Amino acid sequence: MKTVRQPPFLLAFVLACFVQAVAANQPKPGSDNMEEMLKQLEMLEQLDRLDRQDFSAAVDKAYECVDARNFSCADRQLKEAERLVFDESSRQRLAEARDYRTEMYEIAEEEKKRLAMERRIQECSANCPIRREYEDCVDGYQNPRYCREPASDQPSGSNSNNTMMMLNQTVQQFKQFTENQLAQQRQQLEMQQRMYEEQRLRQEAIKRQQEQQRREMERRRSQQLAEAERREAELIDRRQRAEEERRRLEARRQAEETARQRAEERRQAEEARRLARQQEILERQQARERERAEREARRAAYLAAMQQGIKLYGRSCPGPSKHVFGTVPNIKPEEVGCLDVYFEVYCPGSASVQHRGVMETMLNNVNGCYGDTKEVPETLPCAAREFRVKVTKVTSC
Repeated sequence: MKTVRQPPFLLAFVLACFVQAVAANQPKPGSDNMEEMLKQLEMLEQLDRLDRQDFSAAVDKAYECVDARNFSCADRQLKEAERLVFDESSRQRLAEARDYRTEMYEIAEEEKKRLAMERRIQECSANCPIRREYEDCVDGYQNPRYCREPASDQPSGSNSNNTMMMLNQTVQQFKQFTENQLAQQRQQLEMQQRMYEEQRLRQEAIKRQQEQQRREMERRRSQQLAEAERREAELIDRRQRAEEERRRLEARRQAEETARQRAEERRQAEEARRLARQQEILERQQARERERAEREARRAAYLAAMQQGIKLYGRSCPGPSKHVFGTVPNIKPEEVGCLDVYFEVYCPGSASVQHRGVMETMLNNVNGCYGDTKEVPETLPCAAREFRVKVTKVTSC
């Protein structure tokens, strides 16, 4: 179902009333916002006018195509007009144009049939002198090229006369019938043309009314804009006068307060500056000490957490060689930039340290031999995968 757009003058009136209400009720109206709303209103009206013009042009072109018997052209224009329907009157106008197209198409088809019948009667009368064959030819049961000539021994007087009389009578009846049909069709065509002309005049009257309404809306819009600007100017003037009075009173009050405090301020100024300098020096020193202590505490806690969280393992890597690698927990925020990890290697069933080492600038390694590792001596008495690696200390690089 298509959405029916409201007439542009109605939308313009509603939006104009809204603009006027906003301008009257706001304590601080903005002319920029109002101008923007009015521009949008004008753009809406322009789009509506263009759609109406395109709709009227498509309908008019459809009538022209129908009158020229170009029904495919008429169908294209009617389809375009259907896309631009904007209210009930335009929908009615489109329906009338479609009815006109249907009636004219039927008239054109009847005209084709009539002309085809006339040609067939002429062809049958010229090629079928025998009455029965002539009747079959007119009815479509006999091909005129296969009609026979009358036998030479048959009397040609009365039969020929009867055939010609019947032929003339049939031709006259058909002519009378076709003339009646043409008269009815011309009457229908004239009626359709009168309806189209009346509709065109109505549309022109509607256009004139809409143009008058548009000019009236433009005049009202100009008045509303001028009134809004006048009110805004008055409000700005009142605010300026009130601000000037407030500043004058504030200046006098400050001058009186300054006079009362001037003597005391001169006496206390130097002492206050001296105390302030001493206090500032003391506070800066204390702040530096606190910051250093907090930084050291965070650093120590971070390294302790790393010592608890780092996991080291042994692995044999291509070479062959024995390596130690491990994973580093993601602790935020990072208090140090890089880590040196000290470790001890034990073999299963032994409480003695087999090797001590340090992984300098250790990186997180989940890929074994293809990441950050620390090689240990091949002479350790157990396989690398059996290593029990203990983190003994974590320091900053």
